[in-house]
Amino acid sequence: MAATLSRRGTRRAGAAPLSAIARLAAATIRPCGEGGDGRCSPSRTVRRAHPTSIGVAASRIGSQPSSHFPLRTGHDKAQAAWLKLFDSGASLAAAPKIAGDAVRRRITGAVHPPVQPPWGCGGAVAPSSADPAVSRRGGRVRKRFSMRSIFALALSLVALAILAGAAFLYARGGAPSHEMRRGGGAIPVEVATVAPHAFADRIEAIGTAIADESVTLTARVAEAVRAVHFEDGQIVEKGAVLVEFEHDEETAALAEARAALVEAERQLERIRDLVARGNATQATLDERVRAVDEAKARVDAAAARVEDRILRAPFSGVLGLRQVSVGAVVTPGTAITTLDDVFPIKVDFAIPERFLSALATGQTILARAVAFPGETFRGTVKTVDSRVDPVTRAVTVRAEIANEDARLRPGMLLTVEVMSRERRSLAVPEEAIVPIGKAQYVFVVTGENVAERRQVTTGVRRPGVVEILDGLEAGESVVVAGAVRLRPGQPVRIIESGLPVARPQS
Repeated sequence: MAATLSRRGTRRAGAAPLSAIARLAAATIRPCGEGGDGRCSPSRTVRRAHPTSIGVAASRIGSQPSSHFPLRTGHDKAQAAWLKLFDSGASLAAAPKIAGDAVRRRITGAVHPPVQPPWGCGGAVAPSSADPAVSRRGGRVRKRFSMRSIFALALSLVALAILAGAAFLYARGGAPSHEMRRGGGAIPVEVATVAPHAFADRIEAIGTAIADESVTLTARVAEAVRAVHFEDGQIVEKGAVLVEFEHDEETAALAEARAALVEAERQLERIRDLVARGNATQATLDERVRAVDEAKARVDAAAARVEDRILRAPFSGVLGLRQVSVGAVVTPGTAITTLDDVFPIKVDFAIPERFLSALATGQTILARAVAFPGETFRGTVKTVDSRVDPVTRAVTVRAEIANEDARLRPGMLLTVEVMSRERRSLAVPEEAIVPIGKAQYVFVVTGENVAERRQVTTGVRRPGVVEILDGLEAGESVVVAGAVRLRPGQPVRIIESGLPVARPQS
């Protein structure tokens, strides 16, 4: 029955709800200034009008049977009426009429969520993004449009990046010619000839410089220092007097012992004459001989006591800092200074035991010190320790450096590089090596100008050159430029190479 109602019947049936809605809107929405105080403020009545005026009216309409609303019109017309009301600066007193018009427009369409006016006083007020008066349908459309735009932009950027990468790889590899597309094109390559090269194994280690001879000079007696005959850092020869201690008594005792020795020797000569004439016995002669020997021993003892009070350099070298002054009383063991023989200087360093077979006496070493950047000190291996450290599994090696200018000093940290005996092996330029996984390959150009991929065993690497232990023969040509585009069995065209070729070195 609801479906057979005429358009006129539909309007008549909706008249009662429309009048109730208009009265409700007029009773609940008051313009600014009404209420007696004339102030324009969001009063509690106005606050209640926002959710109840049109919302209640629309909800009542929504409770009517669907037969009252046979036609569909736009929901945005009702909201547009509210926005027009406030944009024109009209008073809220006109709300009942606007509400009625809005509801009438909605009668001919499907029921939508209630439309609410923008909040504010007087003239036009822009609704906030969080205000429920903003059209939720419009917000969903804009949000859906925004998300689609961002998604489309992201897809475009990804596609652009893929195309750019493909263009780069295409340009790098070069555009395939018509012949290559047919499978008959030759790729231009640069080649180098496999030739012997001089190589030497290098063993690097950290070493410490030590003096060839080193000692700390100390006092042997308890005496006062009489004189000091050296300066800090002075180079001295063996036997040079460095310090004298008081030795007056010892010198007097030495003189007395020497006088007694002279008298004993004179008595010995007199007894020998008497024995020769038969006026003295052999026993008397033996006694005088013993007396002379005792006198000599006393002289030696007195001389030793004097020598203990004179400090001399035991060997040639460089003196350290002086630790005593004149007049100071020293005791046995008091340090006076140090003496180091640094001509030459030794270097001790440890290397792993696996390199023992590569070590030999006389091998050349190159030492570098942080104190002298850019300088290299050349020396030779003097000895290899007879034992391997069971903890570190390393053996100590001692080398010797001339150090004629005495710049290297004991205790310095040195970086040592041991050069093994040179050997000659086949070599190719670094550019010829093509690593694939853990294996190393090169492309060899055969007599028919065809690229043959061959696995090789590499050895020592030097700047620009790689040692080949197995896989190549001397005189073969290997590709050094263009190998990236090659495939096994592919024809090549050799062009002039601009890269250095591994040649024999003397």
